[in-house]
Amino acid sequence: MKKLAWFGLLLALPVLAQATTVTFSALTVREVGSFLTNLPTDFYGLQPAAAKQMMDTMEVFILDVREPNEFQAGRIPGAVNIPVRELPKRMGELPKGIKPIIVYCGSGHRGGMALVFLKGQGYNVKNIIGGFKAWSDAKLPVEK
Repeated sequence: MKKLAWFGLLLALPVLAQATTVTFSALTVREVGSFLTNLPTDFYGLQPAAAKQMMDTMEVFILDVREPNEFQAGRIPGAVNIPVRELPKRMGELPKGIKPIIVYCGSGHRGGMALVFLKGQGYNVKNIIGGFKAWSDAKLPVEK
């Protein structure tokens, strides 16, 4: 549980890094360093082909965290659109239990933020590395 709390801190780090008056204690720096050092190699990411294989072999929830106009322009078939900024207030739309969630955005950044948030909430979630761009570049199915 302690490690999941650090996921939340990762969301705040970019903002805190821009602040000029914030300093971290040596203990905080060591603990964050330890957490980052122990992240899994893939950090819960999936290459597009692996994500497609997972979608083909098991029941998954595909979550597109891009903006609605991006979603309308093209998406992974079967994806549900919940923009990352709306995710906290729309949690009720996500499957409960152990059903895996595959999340993606345009290039991976927003998907990574959603992954950190959802992992912190106890969800079984993976992020498509490189997002929709990598998916499209791999010539995987897209619907409009």
